[in-house]
Amino acid sequence: MADPQEQQPQPLKPRDQQGRDKTKLQIIIVLSLSVSFLSGYTAAYRYHRLERKRTQDLLKAKITRPVTPKSAGLPQGPTIIISSQPVGPPPALDIEKAKTAVDTKSLLPRHILFTCVNYRAKEVFLAGEFNSWSPIKMNKEKPGTWRAGIEITPGTYRYHYLVEGKKTPDQYNPRREGNSSILIIEPLK
Repeated sequence: MADPQEQQPQPLKPRDQQGRDKTKLQIIIVLSLSVSFLSGYTAAYRYHRLERKRTQDLLKAKITRPVTPKSAGLPQGPTIIISSQPVGPPPALDIEKAKTAVDTKSLLPRHILFTCVNYRAKEVFLAGEFNSWSPIKMNKEKPGTWRAGIEITPGTYRYHYLVEGKKTPDQYNPRREGNSSILIIEPLK
């Protein structure tokens, strides 16, 4: 005899019933994702609209006292002072002074990158009139390539590399004077 506590297996659903259940589940998932997306989009839209309105209200108001970020509903940070009163006209430009002024931009130092290629060297230095012939150690970037970058004001300078203590002109600069190369830095225009 069969045991009454033993559960009997449930009859299998027909194939078309299983397909309908699967379709219903897919529809429920798509609808729930759509609702989640739309609610997030709506919240973001409302937040940005509120922030825009708050900013416009602050700009329209005639506020002459300092506004702290906390009182304006803004994130914490430095104090913001908003005033509707004009600061005043810019100072007048003296045309005569401007005509006689020296263009200081043309005299600004420029960053010059020196490159020496020597595969046998263990160390390389750069010396020139721009640094009173005080040797500057060059950095080895990759095998055989040595580089040094320095700030130099416009002018004409002699320089050379010290490779293993021997004066060597720059092999990529055709302007030479003895064992030194000539560097010409033109002012900016």
